[in-house]
Amino acid sequence: MKKITRIWHGKTKAEHAQEYLKYVEETGIAEYKNVKGNLSAKVLRRLD
Repeated sequence: MKKITRIWHGKTKAEHAQEYLKYVEETGIAEYKNVKGNLSAKVLRRLD
């Protein structure tokens, strides 16, 4: 089975992290999870 992994990097100020995460989950991640054949969509985050 062939797999494709895509990595996208985003950056925001720490005080906006939760708001930004919610936005990404409701838009991009939700759409990726609905793609036929998609195995998963994940968000990894780090607060510096």
